[in-house]
Order: sequence, then structure tokens, then C-alpha cells
Amino acid sequence: MSTDRPMRVIQWTTGNIGRRSLHAIIDRPDMELVGVYAHGPEKVGVDAADLAGWPEPTGVQATNDIDALLALGADACCYNPLWPNIDELVRLLESGVNVCTSAAWITGGKQTPQDRERIIAACERGGSTIFGSGAHPGMTNMVGMVLSAACERVD
Repeated sequence: MSTDRPMRVIQWTTGNIGRRSLHAIIDRPDMELVGVYAHGPEKVGVDAADLAGWPEPTGVQATNDIDALLALGADACCYNPLWPNIDELVRLLESGVNVCTSAAWITGGKQTPQDRERIIAACERGGSTIFGSGAHPGMTNMVGMVLSAACERVD
């Protein structure tokens, strides 16, 4: 990816986390929203601004056409469904799209060994990467420390 242009990003789903992610992408000058994947049919054709609560239209309409999204030549995808779909991830990664996800993909340990191998192979074929942040990055790892702060001893 060139650093002299904004990163071209697809937002995958616009539920609770995805809606906030979409809003942040629209707001960043170093990112260009190029596509939005809509899981629900009621969101297909809706402008990304309406899905994110953004005040001005973006001109980017949500779609459920994965082939059309892959044809956009995106650099990255914010992948935020509640549960990851390995087939979707493989398609994104094989097409060279780097994926950042909140969808239960911190280490890949929750996937079967076969699915994990599919993801690794897709990254190798596409020259892409996957990063899993979890749904609460930077917060849940602090909960234990905060809750134990008043303890005299922790075993």
C-alpha cells in the first residue's frame, strides 16, 4: 500500500461494533471508505452515512455482493460480524485484503485446526494479514488488575 494516498477500507457489517467502526472510518482523513457489506437485506442500498449516524451522505451504499466488494481493490477490511465466517475471511484474505476483526479472532484458537490452516494459507496466497482485536481491545485485560487492586493478596 502506498503511503501517499488514504487507505482504502471496506466495513464488513454495521451492527453494534461495526456501526462505530464505520463512523470512525468515515471520519479519518487517512482512510477512504470504498465499500460496506450488509448482512441484513434491509441495509442493502442504504448510504453508509445513514448506517453510521454520519451527518452527510458518503455516496457509498451497502451491499451484500461479496464479488463487487472484492473488485473494489481495497487495502483493508474492518470485519465486525458477531461470529466470523471462515469462507468470507478466506475470500477477503486471498484477494489481498488485510483484515482487522473484533470477531473472536484474537489468536485463532477458537477455530478448528482446519479453519485456522485455511486462514493461514489464504494470507500466504493473498499476501495479506489478519489481526484480531477482540470486542473490547485494551479494556478487558485491565479488569482483573482493577478488581484486584483492593486485595491484600492474589493467589
